[in-house]
Parts: sequence; C-alpha cells; structure tokens
Amino acid sequence: MKRFCLLLMALVLVLLTGLLPSRSAFAADEVKMHVLLIDGSGSMEDPAGQAFLYSSGKLQAALQQLVGVDAAFAPNDQITVGIFSKADGQIKSPQWVFRGTVQQLRTGWPKLEPIKGWTDLVGALDAGVAEIKAHKGPQFIWLLTDNIDQAADNTESTDQFYGSLAARTDLHRIFVFPVDLQDKNGLVLYAMSRQRSAATRQADGDLLDKAVTAINGSALKPKLGDGGFLVRPLADEGLKVEVVGFTADPKVSPNVTYTFDPAKGTISLQGFAEGVPIKGQFKVRISSKFPALKIVSATVAAELNGMSSGHFVLPGSVVQAITPTKVSLDPGQSADYTIDLALDPPFMLWNPFTAPMGALQDEGTIQGQLRLVVTDTTFAAVQPDKFFKVQRIPEILGNRSHVSIPLMAPVTMHVALPWWRLIEVLLILAVLLGAIFALYKLTMGRRRYVLVRGAHGDVTEPVSYRRKMVIPGVGEIKATLTGQLLFLPAISAGGGKRQK
Repeated sequence: MKRFCLLLMALVLVLLTGLLPSRSAFAADEVKMHVLLIDGSGSMEDPAGQAFLYSSGKLQAALQQLVGVDAAFAPNDQITVGIFSKADGQIKSPQWVFRGTVQQLRTGWPKLEPIKGWTDLVGALDAGVAEIKAHKGPQFIWLLTDNIDQAADNTESTDQFYGSLAARTDLHRIFVFPVDLQDKNGLVLYAMSRQRSAATRQADGDLLDKAVTAINGSALKPKLGDGGFLVRPLADEGLKVEVVGFTADPKVSPNVTYTFDPAKGTISLQGFAEGVPIKGQFKVRISSKFPALKIVSATVAAELNGMSSGHFVLPGSVVQAITPTKVSLDPGQSADYTIDLALDPPFMLWNPFTAPMGALQDEGTIQGQLRLVVTDTTFAAVQPDKFFKVQRIPEILGNRSHVSIPLMAPVTMHVALPWWRLIEVLLILAVLLGAIFALYKLTMGRRRYVLVRGAHGDVTEPVSYRRKMVIPGVGEIKATLTGQLLFLPAISAGGGKRQK
C-alpha cells in the first residue's frame, strides 16, 4: 500500500510539473485522413477515343503504387476512395468505394470501374471536403483527373475548377503532378492540404511537403514527368536570387572589395571612406526554379532598408534602382540584373559615448538589408504536350499580384575614418576636461572652512571638508571628510594640547 501511494504521488508530481509530453508533442503522430478522388467520366474510358485507363489496369496499378508510399500514406492513416463524374438524375457522384485504413486498402483494393458521363471537378472537390472536414487530424485530398471539366455550355474547360481552387482559402497548400500512363489522355494528380486550424496550418503543410518529396522519389517517379510542383502558396523559393558581385564607382571609391558569406547570406563591402559618397552597382542573378511554369512577366524592384549605424549619421538619401525592371524566364533559366546604389556621404556621429571609441578604430560600419521584391507575376505552363492538361494551372494562384521577396540579404558597409579624427576627438576631450577643471576651481577652490568651537559634548550640524587643511593643535586633514564634529575635553598628547 505504501508503494502504491508513493507511485500515485510521483504521478501527480509529474502531471503538475508538466513533464508529461504535451498534446503538441504527439502532433506528428496524429492519424491523417486522406480522400482519394478518381475521375470516372467518359473520357477516362473511351474505346472510340482509344482511352483505356480503367480496363487496362494502368490506373489501378498507379494508384496502388501511390498509396504504397509509407511516407505519404502511413498504414494506420484513414482513407476514403471515391470515383466521380457529373451527378445528374441518373448518375450519383461521387461513388464511395472504400472507407477504412491505408493498410486495409493495401490488402484489399476494390475493383475500380468508371461511372461514365461528364466531369464535375468542382462537385468532386466539394464532396471530398465534406467527407474529410470532421476529422481531427491532418486532412489531405488527392484528386486524379484528365483535367477536362465540362462547363455549362458543354465546352471542355478547367476554368470553373481553378476558380473554385482560387476562391477556397481552406486549401492552403496545393501540389500538381503531371501523370503519364502512356494512354491517350495525360492525367493530373492534385495533392491538397486542408487547413483545420491556424495553429496546425504550418505543420500540416510540412506533412504534405514530406509526402510529395517521398512520392517524387518513389517507384512512381517515371510516370510523374518532372514530379510534383507547388502552385499554392507561390513559394518565394520558386525564384532563386544570388548577389554575385559589387562594382564601386572608381571615381569615388576605387578600392572597394566585395565579400559574400553563403552560410549566413550576408554581404560585406569594404573600402569606403568618411565624407565620400557611396556609389556602385550590385550584380544580381535571378533564376527560375519552377519546373513546369514559365514566368511570362514579373515586376522587380530593389530596396536597401533597415539602415542603422553606431558610428555615422545615417545618409539622408538612399537611391537604389534595378535594371531591367521586368523578369521573363523559362524553367531553369537565369538572367543578370544590376542594382544601382547611391548614398550621401557618411559623417561620423558625434556622440559622447560612441565618438571616442569610433575615433580609436580605423573604420566604422553602416548596416542595411538588400531586398528584391517581385510583384504582378503572370505564368504559363511550358510544353503543354508533355504536361498535358496543365496549361491553365497558373490560374490556381488566383491573385497574380502576389508579392514575393526572394532576396533579403544583410549588407555591411565598412567606412574608413581618417587619422585626424583621433586628434580631433582628443582635442575636444581636452577642452571638455579643461572646462570641467575650471568650473571646479570657480565653485569649490575658494571655499573656506572655520573650526567651530563649542562646549564639551556639543555636536555640530553635518559638515564636509573637501580639501587639504592644517588645523592648529589638531593636525592635517588630507582627505575628504563628511560628518558631525563632537567636542571633547582638552587633553595633552606629545607635549601639545588639543583644544575644545
């Protein structure tokens, strides 16, 4: 009984001190919920059009490979499989053919058969969200289609579907895989993460990133073209920006050197001088990392902001301009740009604390942050014959005024101080010390002190002695004394007398 009580007390102590893992510690182990939506419209199985995705078994084999990727679909994850087309009075869509765990699906796949009819991608997406939204853990939607959506006027278009994706804010991360099953129709696989709360948004997105990376490296890779690529949010890392050099104006700063630290992403410019304008050009290389999207047009602007210095008065004018101002890049393509930099001449900051220290140094620094801002980006898919029906994918982005900041590089400008600054500071310090000494002499140097005589036992008011004094019969006071004087009886000491 005693041991039981001790065990119970230890458990209570653990709970009170918070040593048990919190709920967030188990977040990575939460059971994920997947909805797999498969296009079952007539264009997916059309003998007249030489499309045999279902009857050939290619579609089911590819899906089995997909769900077999453990890093994307854990065995204990929940999964619902549905086949969709366009619901009407005769067709129910989607038709749910499986609900259970991933492991159960792997050991007993249902036979997949097309529904026929037209395609309703928007309706399928809405049904998938309704199926998944009550789940407490991470929520993912996988939608495989030939990307042909039947519009109201019977034209084949994806406009409605992409308009729905652009309007939905709950689908916060979307990847697209071009899928080649060597059939008439190329397919597109959409992988989407649904936001269950703001607190889990980043963690859920990271899980989808991990899943996409695993799928790109799986046995499915030969069927995925260039692999899955992100279309929402438009990642800043889609553009790679490198500052590859700096050239100073040789007329004002001929000896400036440029150093870039790739580990820290910082830029150092050395060789400027106090009182001389800072002028030069950064050389910047912009590369596109979008695997299947061409940047048709984008506007770029350069900024040098967040400037600070403990040594110099900050320049009143900072000019930066990039040339050219437009970007147009194919996937993997690079282009060079120049950023003009012009700062007013820097002058040392006269501060009683920083000026002496600054003068003892050979140089001071000015810090800032070089930023490249990209706006008004428009895209187009490249090689539509290779990527099949993905030519309208850029419309998923919705807001084409997305602001991307692919470069934020701290910049330190080293500015040399002339030798005479030290002499200047020393002279000023000498003048200040002289003024302080003169003020002391005027206020304290002429003070006179009188030894107060009183009766035995009297105590004076508090007095201070602030200079050396010789008091007859008492001796020499060499230090500052502060306190009260107490009068004592006269005594003889060494032949002399101490008077009251």
